[in-house]
Order: sequence, then C-alpha cells, then structure tokens
Amino acid sequence: MPKPEEKSDRCYLEDALELTGLSKSKIYKLSAAGEIPCKQFGSRLVFSRKELLAWVERQTKPKHDHSEAVMQLARSARRKGGRN
Repeated sequence: MPKPEEKSDRCYLEDALELTGLSKSKIYKLSAAGEIPCKQFGSRLVFSRKELLAWVERQTKPKHDHSEAVMQLARSARRKGGRN
C-alpha cells in the first residue's frame, strides 16, 4: 500500500505568500530586516513551513483583546482623575 504523499517542510516565496497572506514586498522587507524566519539559497528565499506557521501564529492577536481595552480605560481614568 503506497504511503500518502507528505509535503516537504521547505517552501519558497509563492508558498510563503499563501501561508502568511502578506504581499511579496512585505515579505522581502521582513526578510531583509531579519523579522521573518527564512534562509537564502543563492538568490532565492527559502522558508520552513513549520517555522513560518509558528511565526504567523505569534504575530496574530485575538480580535477582542480585553486587556488592551482595560489598560486604555485605566489611562483615561487617570487623566480625568484630577478633574472634579
């Protein structure tokens, strides 16, 4: 019985565009700044699919981040606290 085909962990720019949803220019900027996990093979960028997915997960925030809303309310209350 043949094994199901496994995708290689290695992927290239086209795959990175699909996995991240970023533009080509944004990926180039992030790679030049060392802010996205990648390597260079000749003139091509090479990505690890696992590392890239983990990076995307670290970049995402919950849609409703209640802790940030609480901090904004606290700052606002402190600013208005002296006025009575």
